[in-house]
Amino acid sequence: MKSLRMRFVIAAAALVVAAGTASAQTLIADIPFTFQVGGAVLQPGEYRLTLDHNNGLAKVQVTNMYNREGVFAMPIGQRDPEKKWIAGGSPVLEFECGATRCSLNRLWDATRDGSYQFARPKLGKDEPSHLAVIVMRPAAD
Repeated sequence: MKSLRMRFVIAAAALVVAAGTASAQTLIADIPFTFQVGGAVLQPGEYRLTLDHNNGLAKVQVTNMYNREGVFAMPIGQRDPEKKWIAGGSPVLEFECGATRCSLNRLWDATRDGSYQFARPKLGKDEPSHLAVIVMRPAAD
């Protein structure tokens, strides 16, 4: 009887692990400029973004595909995605760019109702700014 119970416990644990793994999503982005995210400054390049939606909390791992350097970023909230993003149907990154730097502002993975918003350094009071949008693609894995 104990061995049957142990098998059920192991099977239940495997299901929990599988359910947690199923909530991860991997996307690829070609980012042509230096940017800030998660307190780090990253160089232009091809990046793998792994979104983990476990336990109602989201975290994003941003990894340079050339040198394998990366950082974790935690969203600070959610907003509705832009209508043009929804119409395009592809996942996107939005950066807020000033005169000398760009910072990750939002991420929409094209599967959720909301886009994730990230903390970023404030631009100067009179510093001109613009938004840069990068379309991502699913990772081939």
